[in-house]
Amino acid sequence: MKKVLIAVICCVLLVCLVSCNGIGFMSDPQVKRVVAEFGTPQAEMTLEFKSSNKNMKYIITYDLLLDKTPITTINFINLVDSGFYTNTIMDSYTTSYNYYIAGRYVYNKEATDEKIKDNESGKTFIGEFKSNNYGEPNGGYAQFSMFSLAMYHDSKGDAFNDGNGTLIFSTSDSVTLNSNNYAVFAKMNKIQIYQDDNLLSTYTDGKINGMYLDQMTKLTGRPTMKVVNSANETRNEQILGSGTTPYFVFSIKMLGDKDWSKLPKVG
Repeated sequence: MKKVLIAVICCVLLVCLVSCNGIGFMSDPQVKRVVAEFGTPQAEMTLEFKSSNKNMKYIITYDLLLDKTPITTINFINLVDSGFYTNTIMDSYTTSYNYYIAGRYVYNKEATDEKIKDNESGKTFIGEFKSNNYGEPNGGYAQFSMFSLAMYHDSKGDAFNDGNGTLIFSTSDSVTLNSNNYAVFAKMNKIQIYQDDNLLSTYTDGKINGMYLDQMTKLTGRPTMKVVNSANETRNEQILGSGTTPYFVFSIKMLGDKDWSKLPKVG
């Protein structure tokens, strides 16, 4: 009788877990505890590129949506805190869909050879979005917006998986990707536009001047460049850039004085 009772309790707990937010996701009480301790974490991206021979620097402050995509956000924070997004590259831009793919490669401008290397986290998580049966969070699923970040996913079996560190960096409020298939986990809070070290403009309304957006999105050339993998093997890839130099190099750091090691472990 005792064994039967235990089996029934286990089944009930499993049904509750699946019906609440799907297998592999954090429960609502877990999410509430994490948000209560860490609030809305912020990260800062420094994106550098040349436009008409001018040295441009866009410093973007992000609000990380811990309440809507907790596992994806925690994974991102762990990657940032480990230095994963140091001197990484925006390597591809899809004009018709209005987004960059970013973070797949690391660029070492000081190296004499083998300057571009694969950036691999070796991690895979279940993505928190509608097509993965993730329960709709309060306020709805996060949608793409100007310079928002989503975690890129690969299809594996019946699940979409993210966590490998590859990012979708949107350049519009109307990205034509199906947002039901992507975990949008970061929204732009503020952007500062610099030329060299001179601050030109600051925007806090989720928009930027079209001129500054054009400076980025007009750089669409994709020459073939040599990429090195973890086994020190080389191959050729088309990467946004000029000659053998990528156009866009960025780094991301966390803001604030929180102890990120106290975040729940994922993966």
